[in-house]
Amino acid sequence: MTLPQGNLATRTMQNAFVVPTACSTVLLACRMLLLALLVCQAQPNSTLPADVDALVGFVTGFTAVEGTVLAAWDVNADPCAGQWPGVMCSCEDLPSSIQPGCHNTANASGSLRVKGLDLGPVVSGTSRPLEGTILPALGSLSELAYLDLSNNKLSGTVPDALARLTQLQWLLLNSNQLTGLLPSYLGSLLKLHKAMLQNNKFYGSIPAGWCGGTVVYDVSNNYALCGPVPKCLVNSSRLGTIAGTYLSPTALSPDSSIGGACDLMPPDCDADVGCTIWTPKYWTSQSIVTFNFTGFMDYESGISHYDWGIGSTPSAVDVFPLTRVTADRVLKDIKYPSGGIKKMLVTPVVYNLTTLSLLEGPSYYVTVVAYNGAGPPLSTNTTSLPVKVDTSGPLPAAVYNTYNFQQASTTDMAQSLQASWDNFTDAQSGVAGYTVQFFQQARSSRNGSITLVNLTDLLELGLVNRVQAKLGQKLQEGDMYFAQVTAVNGGGLNTTVKGQPISVERSMEGAVGAGKTALIVVMCGVGCLALGALLSVLIMRSSVHQQAMREKERQQEAKQLKALMYALVSHSDMPGIQHGMGSSTLMAPPTQGADAADKEVAFVFTDIESSTELSNQDPDAFKQLQEVHDQIMREGIAKHHGYEIITEGDSFQVAFATCQAAVAFCIDIQYRLLEMTWSKDVLKLNACKAVRGSTGEILFAGPRVRMGVHWAREGTVAVRLHNLTRHKVYAGPAVQIALDVSEAAHGGQIVLSEDAVAKLSENMAMAGFPVIRLVGLYQLPSIPCPVFLFSVTEVVGKPLRRQFTSLRKIKQVWPPQSYKLPPVLEYNINLPPLPNASNCLAFVCLRLATYPKEKSKCDLPRSIQEKFEEVFAVQAQQFKGYLFQTHENSFKEGIWTVAFQSSMDAMRFTHAAQMLLMHTHWPTSAQEFCGASVPSPDGRWLFQGPRVCMAVHESSDYFVSDDDSIDPNSPRKVMSFAGPSVTLPLVLTYAGRGGQVILSESAWDSVKPVIMQHPGAVTVIGLGTHVVSEDFPKPMLLMEVMPNLLAKRAFNPIMTKRLIEPGYRDAPDPKDPMTIVFVKVKHSESSFS
Repeated sequence: MTLPQGNLATRTMQNAFVVPTACSTVLLACRMLLLALLVCQAQPNSTLPADVDALVGFVTGFTAVEGTVLAAWDVNADPCAGQWPGVMCSCEDLPSSIQPGCHNTANASGSLRVKGLDLGPVVSGTSRPLEGTILPALGSLSELAYLDLSNNKLSGTVPDALARLTQLQWLLLNSNQLTGLLPSYLGSLLKLHKAMLQNNKFYGSIPAGWCGGTVVYDVSNNYALCGPVPKCLVNSSRLGTIAGTYLSPTALSPDSSIGGACDLMPPDCDADVGCTIWTPKYWTSQSIVTFNFTGFMDYESGISHYDWGIGSTPSAVDVFPLTRVTADRVLKDIKYPSGGIKKMLVTPVVYNLTTLSLLEGPSYYVTVVAYNGAGPPLSTNTTSLPVKVDTSGPLPAAVYNTYNFQQASTTDMAQSLQASWDNFTDAQSGVAGYTVQFFQQARSSRNGSITLVNLTDLLELGLVNRVQAKLGQKLQEGDMYFAQVTAVNGGGLNTTVKGQPISVERSMEGAVGAGKTALIVVMCGVGCLALGALLSVLIMRSSVHQQAMREKERQQEAKQLKALMYALVSHSDMPGIQHGMGSSTLMAPPTQGADAADKEVAFVFTDIESSTELSNQDPDAFKQLQEVHDQIMREGIAKHHGYEIITEGDSFQVAFATCQAAVAFCIDIQYRLLEMTWSKDVLKLNACKAVRGSTGEILFAGPRVRMGVHWAREGTVAVRLHNLTRHKVYAGPAVQIALDVSEAAHGGQIVLSEDAVAKLSENMAMAGFPVIRLVGLYQLPSIPCPVFLFSVTEVVGKPLRRQFTSLRKIKQVWPPQSYKLPPVLEYNINLPPLPNASNCLAFVCLRLATYPKEKSKCDLPRSIQEKFEEVFAVQAQQFKGYLFQTHENSFKEGIWTVAFQSSMDAMRFTHAAQMLLMHTHWPTSAQEFCGASVPSPDGRWLFQGPRVCMAVHESSDYFVSDDDSIDPNSPRKVMSFAGPSVTLPLVLTYAGRGGQVILSESAWDSVKPVIMQHPGAVTVIGLGTHVVSEDFPKPMLLMEVMPNLLAKRAFNPIMTKRLIEPGYRDAPDPKDPMTIVFVKVKHSESSFS
């Protein structure tokens, strides 16, 4: 707006425009002064002063006018003189459709009247839209026939003062941010023909007053409009579309899918029961969840629908997103806290989580959201108590046939039986109770057959672990009796163990004749032989039982380790992690056509080893084998979302959307083929016989399937649809490479190309944490240059120590046949990490703290050294780490170092490595390097095996060099890092204790944001502020961060150069006497001068 600085009136008006929030009295005074000036200067053919005053009052509702069309309004000029853009004072200036109903009028003084106000997009052009509110002053333009304020940013309500615009024909307020109820007076404006109110934020229903008049309304895209449309406007041309609203053309019902009732309150909860979700304490499946809920109600608009989800914290749905509830409700009697019972509708939900697997260990929470039928819908949610997952029954224990925890062969009791048993254990949900039944093995006198007779009902004993049951009949001599004990865990799963049989002691009545003595002697001899045989059977059964117990314990340890590793990556910044193994990405179906095919794909080609020989040896057995093999393969393809390209005989060609899904499929198939119960005929086949390892574990049983995996990068594969079958047909160099890789594998081996390993290493968790080893450098027929090939040996926590010779049918370039790769080359599959945005890397130093006391320093034998290298390298590959040695003999001295791109990956590695150290089977020669085993109160191990102190530090003060000390002839370069970034964590490991994980201040600052988002995921303890050593004199905060499974480990204070501020480990034991001193520091004012 152009205003001369010398004019008091114009300066006052400028301030009113620019600062609309000024004091109301000052604003009123300014407006009155301006009005007085305009009235005094009014001339014929000029704008009526009252209209000028209305325009001025209207403008003060805007927050600013600079850059808008109003900036051109000059109060030194007359509004009707054409110098106020958007102000129209002649009917001829209005749209042609309005002109017939408009009349140019002037009052007695000849003043002109404002007929139209066009401040919409046509006039404003590229200027800034208007922002602010519509003030009531606009209602004083009594001759206004046309009002266009569309496509601005006006907010607030439409003032009731606009009801005075009796000459108004067009009202255009669309595309703003106006709120409030729709103005009911619009139906009373007799000349109004059009009211455009769409694309705003009006709420409530259409007023009944709109039935009057002939106005055409548009209220679309007002999200909060609700309720039924008045009957007078239903199917009428006066009301345009109601899209983008919750209006309904008919009366609403609670379950209406169109529109929504006007309801300002969300659903409520039942006053007696509340909104309640019932879940079991434990789900017994990793993929099937069950729960019931009730208590939601809404009397105004009814409940429209329910959603539910699963979260790692209350009210969160970060594990499984909100999903619509489709279950039917059932009427049940519900008991509420005050003791009453009422009938309520309960919704039972049973759902199969096909895209993820829940973990054993973490707590989960079910959240249910109820939506009412309002427009827009309002919601109320409630969350369940925590639920955990336990998929296996308690670990079995020994059952005895006496009351005092001993085995006996006979009993002298005539009408009672006894049993006792060791405590069963369950690390996940605990043992909830025991049940016992006694049985009789009755032998028929006619044919000698044995019948099992149930002597007692199921005896529920709680947690008591021995019982004496009185029977209603006399025990029979010659029959055997036994107890069957069942332990039930907190999840309702059970384990049953059958006790040793016991017989009734025979009575001796009368003397034995001489003729019978010889018979008794003979029978005693036979009895001794039978007893010896029985003892042999018992010893064998005991051995089998102990082996089963060890296998059960190993499975529990593996489950704990895998649960920890999944928890590490699920509470993290790693993308695409879900609670479970495998990728949920689907291959595109063939119906989408070749143009929609994936440009990059993972190929898996498989084949049964020696299939021709197997078929010739026993055709029937091979046919049976192939049917089971094909079924397992196709189940795996469906489970891991693969696409079966083609099957030729016993070979499969499969495509996957991700390399992680392809490898997870291969591992799954290999373990399933091994664990399958094959018929005797199949196991008699030469290439299907069971093969055991050095410690008795089964390595092969059944068909041995070779597998090759290759990642086809963009440009190396093409796909089309077969003209007849409409099946995908793949072609290109990648297909031939996948075939070559598969042909090179041995039966039971999974071979990966270098491209496949590079893609897989981006996210090992989604493949189930496979263990990858370098096989060597080989020349493939389809590639001119040699390539590195790798193999999957097992998954972490589930050993499968298969050994294979060099790959088949292709030339081995490196290593030489007799050369054994050291673990740092064999398992170090990742390239050295690239620094982050701050040019920093994270380094983990690991120092073995347990070694023979008589030695001044650690001196590991080569075999033990390589075992440690393998453990750390395997864990490093899961979290993108790179194992290296700081100097030539560092591994021998019990010092290992791993580089990571982020401290978060480094911390994950330390936690997984601490668990793997405990669960690794260490040879006898390693016992002198192991610490004492220490169990926790719940029976799980806190310390077991070697104790290694681990420290993490993040910094940019490092340099990189080649390391030729491991293998100077290796074509796969080995790198080493050095500098203060590497030295500091090494110093910290000497300050810390074996089994402890310490983070430097910089590493803690890096991981803290992620840890703070998931409180409770790990256990964090402040160790205080320290001067670590003379080489690192700057005080730094040190933190101990441990996995929750090892949180009860206790350590002595760390040993640094100097303690600046004490930490948790420096505090006195609460059991010790202490004096608490409170100090208040007071400063006088003079002390600050």
